[in-house]
Amino acid sequence: MDDSWRTYEQYTAPLGVGFMVRPGHHYGPDVDGYEFTPWGTYESLEQCPDELLLFFHHVPYGHVLHDGSTLIQHIYDTHFAGVERVAEMQALWEQAADLVAPGVRARVSERLGEQLRCAEEWRDQINTYFFRKSGVPDARGRRIY
Repeated sequence: MDDSWRTYEQYTAPLGVGFMVRPGHHYGPDVDGYEFTPWGTYESLEQCPDELLLFFHHVPYGHVLHDGSTLIQHIYDTHFAGVERVAEMQALWEQAADLVAPGVRARVSERLGEQLRCAEEWRDQINTYFFRKSGVPDARGRRIY
């Protein structure tokens, strides 16, 4: 569970675009909320770490990241991966849940269920938004609404 913040980041803030949340709280997406905010002082696009790219730069959907994937494909991949990771955490919890009190087991299971619901909402809304804006389909053929 120590890595759960990375999972949250996968489905909410890939490449540093962490300002796509609803004002006042961080549970729901608001993709246009900060669309035109002038962020960034990282002058060199080439030296900017991919994990901070969209916090500091506006780049085209076809921009190639340091790992060779395009920006748009990375957006799709991380949102799908975030959902998969939450499901994996649920399975791991179920394996270990008999080691804790029933009340703890139920509370953690409930929270993981809510995290999965949130991850799916983020995946579907954000991927759909970027698919509609870019017109670029998922290279892996996964369903985007």
